[in-house]
Amino acid sequence: MIVAAGGAVTRPLIDAGVQVPVVFAFSGDVVIGKVVDSYAHPGNNRTGVSFFSLELVPKRLELMKEVLPGSSGWPSWLAAARGEPMELQAAAGGAAKLGLAHEYHPVTSETEVVAALDRILRWRADAILAFADAITISHAERIAAFSIQHRIPAVSSWAVFAEKGNLLAYGPICSTATGACLTSWTGS
Repeated sequence: MIVAAGGAVTRPLIDAGVQVPVVFAFSGDVVIGKVVDSYAHPGNNRTGVSFFSLELVPKRLELMKEVLPGSSGWPSWLAAARGEPMELQAAAGGAAKLGLAHEYHPVTSETEVVAALDRILRWRADAILAFADAITISHAERIAAFSIQHRIPAVSSWAVFAEKGNLLAYGPICSTATGACLTSWTGS
């Protein structure tokens, strides 16, 4: 059996046609990402859990709006994860309901993270919504340093994002510090 955490590990195993059982943890939609055939019948040799929670995307925006009541701008910034279009649509819908402008900055590498942060600064964003995936989480400390230096708070869905110095996280992922697995927010 192979235990795979994240799409960056899971996808290559699937693409290589690994025959041993694969138990995965995945941030995106596992059906759209072709990790499983369906939620009810995964098929093949794969099973696991998806942390994809579209209904929480607007809630993250609401929390940030509470923290920044005068905010009118919000760049949505994320990496190219499976299910990304659905998460972007949920963020755009939530932003529209709150009267927030938004800009999309897709990132798939460290170079693109740096370029996206530069664009966010030039756009004079009020805040950053980082969709949780391997790229954004692996650069959480860089995002936090940028956020603190330029006073542009950042929010995401995984507790580790806030634990690395960003303003808050709201979502279903366990805290690395406490091991808690609750849908709650973490502030730093």
